[in-house]
Amino acid sequence: MKKQLMIILSLCLGLTMAGCRGASDDPIDDGGTVTGEVLLRATTKIIRADGVDATVFSVLVTDSQGVMHDVTSEAEIYYEGNDTPLAEPQFASSEEGTYVFYAVHGFSTSTNDITVRVANGIGELPEDAEPNNTDFRHRIMLLQHTGTGCYACPMMMTTLDNLSKDEAYSGLYNHVASHSYSTKEEGDKAYSTDARQLSLELNPGRTYPTLGFNLALEFADELNAIKAKIDLLSQNVADVGIRTNVTLNNGVIYVNTGVKARVSGQYRVAVWALEDSIYSAQTNASSQWQNTHNNCVRKTVGDSKNECIYGATIGALKAGDSAEYVAAIDVESDWVTDNMEVIVIVTADNGQGVFDLVNCVVCPVGESLNYEYNQ
Repeated sequence: MKKQLMIILSLCLGLTMAGCRGASDDPIDDGGTVTGEVLLRATTKIIRADGVDATVFSVLVTDSQGVMHDVTSEAEIYYEGNDTPLAEPQFASSEEGTYVFYAVHGFSTSTNDITVRVANGIGELPEDAEPNNTDFRHRIMLLQHTGTGCYACPMMMTTLDNLSKDEAYSGLYNHVASHSYSTKEEGDKAYSTDARQLSLELNPGRTYPTLGFNLALEFADELNAIKAKIDLLSQNVADVGIRTNVTLNNGVIYVNTGVKARVSGQYRVAVWALEDSIYSAQTNASSQWQNTHNNCVRKTVGDSKNECIYGATIGALKAGDSAEYVAAIDVESDWVTDNMEVIVIVTADNGQGVFDLVNCVVCPVGESLNYEYNQ
């Protein structure tokens, strides 16, 4: 229990967790003793239950001028249920479970708690056979805003089916379906609240059907227009490469991802869980296959809307540098994990405070994917 002089903070533990190892985006002044709002940070929120893999904490204080100071050496870090502070600002364990950490600096307690998951079943990343290569294969994302109650949506389904059969285009993109037009209670078994959040953010006009490109508010619905947009976006090089290992252990999907930069920049990683072969009757279906829905968004990982959509920060990477990110997704009762995959999305700061999608990969649950290099 936290000491009585501290404010007891409430904890809301969600069903998705993520951890990333990388630098902070925020400027930090580490000089002097200061007072102000206390913030606890961790290099990752998911570690292996081997007693070796560790998360490293830092404690920051924002003063009255808005300057952030690193006060880790002056602070004490506790986890709930233990009245003894950590001897060092890091934590490792061989015991599976979740541990809730908070920091104390002077008479102030951190305004946030950090929940660290200690887990077995996190897969190892495939070995990079070409560590000096940064000429990565590039794929864009097509985000379909749809729903089984949408009368016109079968037309877009037919368009996308025709696109997938064109070998000149099928390898240039990854397709994601955001079922958000009608709810599960209204009969759409592919609907999810996370898909609705995606569409509210990325289809603000609530136009159905429509197809978005990457994470931009740019749309098309006719086959030639879609191909023209793919042609344009495919001219961009891949700023990063992505490798990942997706495992299932005790009802949790673990996504271990490595990112290697071709271009120096500030990067984020987003992970979305997708499901195929969901049968749900489609209004105005022109063919039976349109009642079976694939690449449907089930869960987006993150502690905030922006993190769920644009990703958790892995910080600044120089060309040739790499970073690791781990996500955990608790499987829900109506998911069929044999039909599931994840899409891993990497975004980069475009210099105007907006994070643009720069590459993405799809990997089925139970499989791994190495960096894909251009031949």
